[in-house]
Parts: sequence; structure tokens; C-alpha cells
Amino acid sequence: MVDQAKAVDTSQDQVKKFTITVDEKEVEVTETELKELAQKGKDYTNKTQSLSDREKSLEERTKR
Repeated sequence: MVDQAKAVDTSQDQVKKFTITVDEKEVEVTETELKELAQKGKDYTNKTQSLSDREKSLEERTKR
């Protein structure tokens, strides 16, 4: 689980890096990696919500 992000000064290589907390451990990621993680998280959330909706629909059908 990602808890927080803070910018890390990396002026020498011009790559913006962030420190995030994942499973209670600090991990350094690039801006690109941070965006990819956010997109994957959003995709996961959308898919699990869709599965939940399908499950509820199936439960309603079987009750009839």
C-alpha cells in the first residue's frame, strides 16, 4: 500500500524522484514510475469494483 510521496532533490541527473511508503518501507521511484503505479492502482480499483457489481447482480438473480 502506498501511503505518501515526497520529492527528492536530484539536480545532478535531472530526473525527478519521489520517496513513497510501500508496506511500511520507504522506496525511491522516478516520476514515470510513480505515474505508472497510480495508473495501475486506478485500474485495479476499477476492475475490483466491476467484479463486485457483477457478483451482486448474480446474487440477485439467484435469489429469484
